Amino acid sequence: LGQAISEVDSVGNPLMYLNEPDGTQVPGPLMPLKGAAVIAKNCRKPATAQVITPLDLELIIEIGVVLKGSWNEYKKEPFLMSVKEPTSPLKLTGMPGEVLFVMAQKGLPCHLTPMPLLGLNVPMSIPAGVCIVNAEILAVWTAVKAVNPDAPVEASIVSGSMNMRYGQPNFAAPEVILSDMMISHLYEKYYRLQCDQGISWIDANYPGTQAALERMYKLMACAALGKINYPTGALASNTVFSPEQAMIDLEMGAALNKFLDGVKITEETLCLDLIQRKGIGGNFFDDIQVASNFRDVLWLPQLLDRSPAVCGPVDRDKDIVHSAYKKWKKILNDVPPYQIDKEKAKEIDNIVKKGSRIILDNMKRM
Repeated sequence: LGQAISEVDSVGNPLMYLNEPDGTQVPGPLMPLKGAAVIAKNCRKPATAQVITPLDLELIIEIGVVLKGSWNEYKKEPFLMSVKEPTSPLKLTGMPGEVLFVMAQKGLPCHLTPMPLLGLNVPMSIPAGVCIVNAEILAVWTAVKAVNPDAPVEASIVSGSMNMRYGQPNFAAPEVILSDMMISHLYEKYYRLQCDQGISWIDANYPGTQAALERMYKLMACAALGKINYPTGALASNTVFSPEQAMIDLEMGAALNKFLDGVKITEETLCLDLIQRKGIGGNFFDDIQVASNFRDVLWLPQLLDRSPAVCGPVDRDKDIVHSAYKKWKKILNDVPPYQIDKEKAKEIDNIVKKGSRIILDNMKRM
C-alpha cells in the first residue's frame, strides 16, 4: 500500500513481522531481521526497522548494501535503521547502548527518542519532564560524539502522561503535545539539532473521529514550529496499523499543506479589474476566473462528506472510515504489487537464512 501511494515517501515502523505465511509465530529475536527483509523486498521506499542487537544491525546493513550496491552508497543515505530510547529517568540500558556504540563507530545516524511519562518516570510536571529529557539527550549525544565525532546525532521526542483512570499512558493529550513542543523548540533554538515530535503516537484504538482529531491536533502543533512530518495509519499508541486511518491521515496532511501554503497577494490575485467590472452587487460565479482558479484556491477533499444535509437515516456509505476503506482497496486493485529484482531478492533471502541460523544458535546457548 505504501509503495502504491505516491504521497508516501517511506515505509517502515511500526511494521512487525509476527507470523510466517503458514501462520506459525516468528520467534521474537528473529522479528527485526525478517521485518527488515519484508520492507526491503516489497517496496522501493524502505525507511526504519527494528534493531534490537548489534547482530541485527550488521545483518540489516547487509540487506541495505544489497539494495544500494555498496557500503559507500548505503552510508550516504542509510535506511532500515532504528531509534534508541533512553529510559527515563536518566538511564541508557545495555543493549540500546551497544547498538548506538556500533552505529557511532560506523558513522551511521544515531537517533534518540526519549519517552518520558508524566507521573511515572518523570514527575507530574511538564518543566521537570523537559529537564530530564534534555539531560538524557545531551548525555547520549556527548557519548556518541566521544566514540566518533563525525557520527550524526538526531533526536525526536514522544512524551506521554499517565492516565489516572486506567493506569496506562496517553500520547495525544494536550499536556503531552505541549511537552513535545517545548523539547522540540528547545533543541532547534539552542542546540541547532533537529528534534521531531511523535506524531504517529495517538491514543485512539480505531480509525475515525477520535483518531482524526488527535492526529490533526499533533500535526498542527508540529506545524506551529515549522515542521512537516506526516506519519500515517498508526493507532493505539503506535501498536496497530490501519489502512483506513492511513487514507484519512493523508487527507488531513493535504489539508494542512493547503493551510501552510498561506495566501499570495499579487495584482493577479487581487482581481481589481474583475471587481470593478462586476461592480456593486455583482456575481462572480459565472466568470471564467472562477472556473480557471478554483482548483488552485480551494482544497478539494476526497473522503470528507461535504454533500448537502438531508433528513432521514444516516448514510453509512458517506462515513469517512467507509470511504477510506473503499479508497485503499481501490489503490491495491489498481496498482500491481512491487517486485524486487530476483537476484537481489535471493541475496536478501540468503542473509535472512544465515542470520536466522546465527540468532537461533545464540538463543540455544543462552
